[in-house]
This record gives sequence, structure tokens and C-alpha cells, in this order.
Amino acid sequence: MRAAAIGFALSMSALTSAFAQAPDSPEPFQLIRSLQIIQSQIATGSQAAYMAQPKLMSQIADDFLRTPMSVWQEERNAQAAATYLFSGGSASVIRPLVQANAIQEPSRALVRGALAYVEGRAQEAMTLLMSIDARSVNPNLGGHLALVQAALVGAKDPVAASGFLDTARLLMPGSLVEEAALRRQIFMTDANTSLDKFFLMARQYFQRYRNSVYASNYWPQFTHLLSHSTLSAQEGDFEKIETFLADFKPLEQRDLYLNMAQSAIRQGHAKNAQRWARNARNLSATGSPEAVRAELYDGAAMIADNRLTEGLRKLQTLPERELSGEDRELGVAAKALAAKLRAPIAPLNQASIDRLARTPVEPRPVFLAAQQAISEADKLLNKDAQK
Repeated sequence: MRAAAIGFALSMSALTSAFAQAPDSPEPFQLIRSLQIIQSQIATGSQAAYMAQPKLMSQIADDFLRTPMSVWQEERNAQAAATYLFSGGSASVIRPLVQANAIQEPSRALVRGALAYVEGRAQEAMTLLMSIDARSVNPNLGGHLALVQAALVGAKDPVAASGFLDTARLLMPGSLVEEAALRRQIFMTDANTSLDKFFLMARQYFQRYRNSVYASNYWPQFTHLLSHSTLSAQEGDFEKIETFLADFKPLEQRDLYLNMAQSAIRQGHAKNAQRWARNARNLSATGSPEAVRAELYDGAAMIADNRLTEGLRKLQTLPERELSGEDRELGVAAKALAAKLRAPIAPLNQASIDRLARTPVEPRPVFLAAQQAISEADKLLNKDAQK
């Protein structure tokens, strides 16, 4: 792997040197092709490509600035300018081309829209870009355009945004664009109403881009989303979830199950918490901190499920030193709840009864609403009885 990385870095160095030394600099569209090759390598996990990208972007910027204005009149080069912006390029490189009207139709609106998007002028970008069909341009540009269109409408129209992301993936499979589109679609999919689609998107991402340079940053967000999304899982969903997680490495499965169990017990989903806790325990080494956490969530779930004696016995045997502060607090709360539920109800003596009788009670809004509902129900029942 080290040799491959060094070889890749050397080849990139040779590529950028060739750009600088060539008598005739490559045309803009050729430079963009090189950039997209680099970005595809980043999507598959190449750290060398990730490190080489800034240097290549800088080289492209220098070459673009030296390119005669007449070159930009060719459509494929004009489209390369838009692709450069969508790929993270500097607005200062392309702005002079727009100001000088170097970009001709039919690409003028596209480049102006890309510049507006990069400069944060969202409304202008929408006006210029949303009417362009991403499938009508070069696919290597169309994928970027569809990704941007999804970002522009995402907050107001998630359904339309998801359609644009589908287009981006279709136009640029195996690219950094598809990697980004899949990540965004996963977070846009409501797993509580479409668990199958959520798993489909997530499975595609991890099968294709598990090693992406950006996957490590994405993992904590995905873990949180999965934990939240499985809260409302029913008995019929458990096997679907377990089948999905079976594609992950054992340690990844263990950590996901632990987070799911912790989230479930904190939200009061005892059955879910117990299932995920036991799955996590089966994937944990005996006596490990992870096994202790799994037993904690299992015991707390038992108490929440009114299996007080069994749950309390389990919690009392756990070594608290193996638990984090957050989990230690959870254990204390669970044991306190069990103790409270097991305590006998003390009978009131006559003095306490007299004192309560003398204490004025101001009805709370919720009680007043309940009384009104009961009254209305009584009226309906009386009407039915008189029929």
C-alpha cells in the first residue's frame, strides 16, 4: 500500500510538471479530466490522491489564468470552467471570464450560475441553474450540476432533491460525486417511514465507498442516525436491521449495537434496547468494557420492562469502574427506579388525610381538559341511552 501511494504521488508530480513544462498547455477540459481522475481516487480511499489534489487545483488555476480568452468560446472548455467551480475551484479564476463575456452561449448561464453558487448568491444560482437539465450536458459536468441542484432545493423540497441526487449518481457512477450524493441521500431518507430505502442507500455507500477519505468523518453521523432511526423499529423490523448490520465488520457491528441500545433505553424502548444489547454482548469479549456496557443496557431494559428483580441483580454485579460517567449515571438511575417501584406504598394516617383535605388544589389545564372530555363523553352516552 505504501509503495502504491508513493507511486501515485510520483505520477501526479510528473503530471503537474508536464503541465507546467509543455510548450502548449493542455486545454481546460483536459485539465478537468485529470482533476476528476484524482477525485475518483479520493472516493476509493487514496490518501495520496487527497494530498495531491490541492497542488493540482493550484496548477489548474494557474493554467486557466494563462489561457487565452478565445479558448473559452469552445463549449467543452466553457463547461470545464463550470466543472472547475463545482469541484471546489476558486471563483477568482473564473470571474474575469464572466466579466469579459468570454463564455458564449449555450454555456453562459451555466457558468454564471456556477459562479453565483460558489460565491453564495443562492437565489441567482437557482434562477440560472434550475432550468438546465443535467442530462443535456457532458455527464462529467451533469453529475456535478445535479448535485448542486439538489443542494439548492433540498431545504424546501426534499423529494425533488432526492431526484437530483439520483441523477447525479446515474451520470457519474464510481466518482466522488456519487459518493457525496449517496451520503446526502442517506441523511434525507426517513428511516422511520422507509426503512428498506434507508438500508439500500446505506448498503450501497458502504459497499462502494467504505474506504473513502470522507467516510471516517461520516461514520459518527451515520452511527447517530442509525441509532435514532431504529428507535421505532417493530418486531418485524429486527431481522431486517440485523441483516443490514451483518455486512459490517464484527467490531463495527458491536459498536453500532451498543449505540442503538443506549439510545433505545434512554428513549424508553425497552424491547429494542434489550435485543440490541444482547447482540452487542455476543460480539464483545468476555469481561471487556463493551461487554459491561451491553450488560448495563440489558439490565436497565429489564427494569424498564418491569422485570425488576432480574434487572437489578444484573446491574448490581457490574463493575462500575468499567463504565463511562454517562453510563454510570444511567445505571444509578435504573437502580433507583427499580428500588422505587419495589418499595411498598405507605398507608396514609388520619392526620395526613385531614391535611390533604384542607389543602386547596388549583386544577391544572391538563386536568381541566380531561374533565371536559369526560363530560362530553357522558353527554354522548346519555344521548345514546335515550334513543
